[in-house]
Amino acid sequence: MDVCTVKEFSAGHVPGALNLDVNASDFTAKAGQLDKSKPVLVNCHVGIRGARAAALLSELGFDVKNLEGGLVAWEAAGNSLAK
Repeated sequence: MDVCTVKEFSAGHVPGALNLDVNASDFTAKAGQLDKSKPVLVNCHVGIRGARAAALLSELGFDVKNLEGGLVAWEAAGNSLAK
């Protein structure tokens, strides 16, 4: 799950990621509709919003992992972004 803005998401994201902006007023409601039986990998651009989203998702009962360093770390590790 990419928790960046729609504009940031469209500029590049982890392939297959679902975009739910953690700053949107409906983030918790939309996230709560997802399947809690599946683990969630959360990322943002550098990791700050991802950590906040991971905490919120954990409170909702999800098994959550935050991509430390966000997309910056993803690309630094040699991975490509989808657009």
